[in-house]
Amino acid sequence: MKHFLLPILLLLTCATLAQPSDFIVLKKRNQTLRNYFPGSPISFTTVNGGNFNAYIERIKKDSLYVIEYMIAQVPNAIGILVLDTLARYRYYFHYNNIKSIYFDKRGFNFRGSGQTLMGGAALIAVGTGVSYLVNPKRTSLPLLFTGLGLGAVGYFLSRLQTKAYTIGKKYRLKYISTQAN
Repeated sequence: MKHFLLPILLLLTCATLAQPSDFIVLKKRNQTLRNYFPGSPISFTTVNGGNFNAYIERIKKDSLYVIEYMIAQVPNAIGILVLDTLARYRYYFHYNNIKSIYFDKRGFNFRGSGQTLMGGAALIAVGTGVSYLVNPKRTSLPLLFTGLGLGAVGYFLSRLQTKAYTIGKKYRLKYISTQAN
């Protein structure tokens, strides 16, 4: 019986000492898009123009404490490149100083498809230009205009998908305190 009493007492002690952490909610009108807790990664731009890709260390009293790691490939003792942490930077911001939050969008990649279409259009335009220099009478103008049209479609496709939530009219950040007042 003594062997069961100590782990149960230890578990109850740890459970009573644990306090919930404050968190930040990203909202679009009244819909919650994402919650940010300590330990979660976040990429954002501040109102001063600084870009940060960091992990949230803690959220306390309307402030966001983050740790940013500088990771690079460095040669080891035998000359093989390995990933290593070169530096660690700690910052804190008031949550109202965040201008936009970046995210990784899943699903169909409009930006990549648009850039591919623009690259294909450039190849068609260069090929048609070379064809015109070699033999101007056999150059296909409809092919050139098709390439230009594909380039325009690619441009608009690449601008269609955004990677940031800009805080303002449409999106907002809300600080949620879990501490007893």
